[in-house]
Amino acid sequence: MNLPRDPSRQVSAGPEPADWPRDGHGICAGRPEPGNEGFSIVELLVVVVLLLVITTLLWSPRAGSRETSRQAACRSQLERIGIAMQLYANEHSGAFPRTNLARVSAEALCLLVPRYISDVNAFSCPGKPRPLKGGQPLAGQTLSYAYYMGLNGVEPARAILTDEQINSNAKSAGQWLFSPDGKPPANNHGRSGGNLLFTDGHVEKSPAKAVVPLDLGPGVVLLNP
Repeated sequence: MNLPRDPSRQVSAGPEPADWPRDGHGICAGRPEPGNEGFSIVELLVVVVLLLVITTLLWSPRAGSRETSRQAACRSQLERIGIAMQLYANEHSGAFPRTNLARVSAEALCLLVPRYISDVNAFSCPGKPRPLKGGQPLAGQTLSYAYYMGLNGVEPARAILTDEQINSNAKSAGQWLFSPDGKPPANNHGRSGGNLLFTDGHVEKSPAKAVVPLDLGPGVVLLNP
């Protein structure tokens, strides 16, 4: 015999959570399926790509700013060497440092140390520092700069000291002077060219290709580091 159920004794399922999905009539459609509230792989990839783009945008200007600072420091060092060379020329009838049989720039520029310049680190470009040691002969160390040996201060101003060059030949305007791809040799400043010190003491920035002819002339040789 079936007895009628007492409605007051029916067990309530409890209130329906407010965040359960409902159909168009406002009726609860049941418990949400697990996993629907997480991120998909596509969404995660999009986030990763955005982070990479933001990082690139933030660091690129900083890298350019650092290279600009290094080039400015290099110009300052060349100006210091230029003063030392002028002092040397004043005591040697206008002639700049010169030695017989010199093969690299240090073997001639060592004549400046220590009388005219004592800090050997001035010969190490901030763009590509060289481990120079004070208290040791400069002639046996590798510098950052190339030197046009055989010039004097009486001639019209021309380049006498530059960042390391791609070779020891004369250069016509438009020829490669410094590294074209940022790789050695002649990459003191990567692909950003380099600096040139002139016999009158001023310094100019140059792109990787020579802007003006850089001839050698009688008795002048280019000594690379």
